[in-house]
Amino acid sequence: MRQRVIECIRRYAPVLRSEAGMSVQLDETYFRESFKGNHTKSTVFVMPRKAHKRTKALRKRGLSKEQICVATGVDDAGRSFLTVCGRGIISKDRAMSALKVHIGRGTDVLTDGAPAYVKPLAELGANLTQASADGHAINRVNTLHARLEDFMFGFHGVSTKYLQAYLDWFQWLVAFTDGFGETDDDRLLARQLGNGLYRIRRRDYQRMMPPYMEYWQKAA
Repeated sequence: MRQRVIECIRRYAPVLRSEAGMSVQLDETYFRESFKGNHTKSTVFVMPRKAHKRTKALRKRGLSKEQICVATGVDDAGRSFLTVCGRGIISKDRAMSALKVHIGRGTDVLTDGAPAYVKPLAELGANLTQASADGHAINRVNTLHARLEDFMFGFHGVSTKYLQAYLDWFQWLVAFTDGFGETDDDRLLARQLGNGLYRIRRRDYQRMMPPYMEYWQKAA
């Protein structure tokens, strides 16, 4: 039911689509890959590795291929995007895939020193400034990441195949609630659910495969 609610409300969250004269900050955050869930009813999924306990460290240290990248952008008005985009440190191709639907020509973009953004932003016609070069700080996107960390903490890990749905839920909370506590206007949620539509059925979730499994297939 949680996934159905998210599917219904996610389309109401404001979408960041920048244009000339607007300012956007970009960065990434990373989540440990997770196969959390009951897989006994799945007919297609087989664990590619031994299960990790919560206190167990990653097999590889740092930003390894066992961490999932989430590209993030925030504009002047607080509109944002959080897009799951592959394993490990973000690449130029993955950056372009995440940015092309959000960053318009003439946008003023501020990033950290990540080189992956340089070519994609040039192709998109954006004006790039790197924070490490001129002393600017990407405070808005860092604040969003801090709030996201607090939001995710209560779930004790989210399955990677559901990660984008939880990111969409977080963005809805940021857009429609004060401090993303409980909303005072429960009618808003009821109205959005009443006009909502979900298409994914229970058996679809049971058959859903985690993304980026080719990494484990190559390792095997």
